[in-house]
Amino acid sequence: MTAKQTVANRDRLSNDMDAVTYRPEEQITYHKRGATWVAVSGYRGDQIFYRKSNLACGGTRWNTVEFQYPIAAKQQMDETVTRIAHGMTEYYDQCESAAQ
Repeated sequence: MTAKQTVANRDRLSNDMDAVTYRPEEQITYHKRGATWVAVSGYRGDQIFYRKSNLACGGTRWNTVEFQYPIAAKQQMDETVTRIAHGMTEYYDQCESAAQ
């Protein structure tokens, strides 16, 4: 799992969401967006990936998590990925001292 926080471009949130969504060599099988979040998953080679970004720090930064794991581990990982993804909405007011 990778987690990071980056600066949000408040005038171009759609562009920020596109940057989270689309990556070379990924086959997207799930993609949803809301006004303050984006989630995407699918296949990267023989691995499953899941990425989600939520606005944080009053809408000025993105909290992003990404998982990558073997297809054979899907059933084992589903509950963990779902719990973490749903819990991300609790951090809208979270602000790190410096975004990357």
